[in-house]
Amino acid sequence: MNLRTLAAVASLLAVSSLAHAQTYVMDFDTDALGAPIADGDIIAEQYSAWGAHWVPDVFGGVNFTGFPFATNTDMTATSTDTGFGYDPSLGNVLHSFGGWLGENGDPNMAVFFDPTTDVTSVSAQFIGDQSGASVMYIFDQNLNFLDAAQVDNSSDAIKTLSLSSATPIGVVAFTPGYFFDWAALNDVTFVNGAAVPEPGSFGMAGGLLTMGLGAGLLRRRRNRS
Repeated sequence: MNLRTLAAVASLLAVSSLAHAQTYVMDFDTDALGAPIADGDIIAEQYSAWGAHWVPDVFGGVNFTGFPFATNTDMTATSTDTGFGYDPSLGNVLHSFGGWLGENGDPNMAVFFDPTTDVTSVSAQFIGDQSGASVMYIFDQNLNFLDAAQVDNSSDAIKTLSLSSATPIGVVAFTPGYFFDWAALNDVTFVNGAAVPEPGSFGMAGGLLTMGLGAGLLRRRRNRS
């Protein structure tokens, strides 16, 4: 094989192994394999095939709201046990109204991404926030803080936050609403830019690489929608 042929082969292999960014949406209606998520299911490992693992109660101490973080955050997916701002077209959302009523502090939860992922951006819808207390945080794989975003205190029923990072995101954490204000999550979307070799490229090992996959309003019980 001459040098020109070797160069051509090397070029083809380089192109075939380029990273293909993929977007994943955790909508709490179906899991990573497309199976339906029932009203009342607890969200934990439904998206593990995408390298995403849901965990409650990731923060400790006192939140900026002045309340301690809850140690019993509700992780229920529901389309029936909801509060202000919910619309049936949303399907299931994460964080039930009834579960919020029983929490002992500000709700907090997180998605931990597998180390094999290369998550570059995350967005999420916050449903029903009326206080402006909802925050989204991102950290790297070593739990170093990268960035945060907070919703405004407008009367909008749905508020969206988005964050991106040049450093791969290892964890995205959420505080939906707070002790005095119910809020839920929907359509948590992330972009994974991890490289996936194309069929036919070297290093395929028998197939495509599979990415294995915690304000000052008076507390009031909002009427369910």
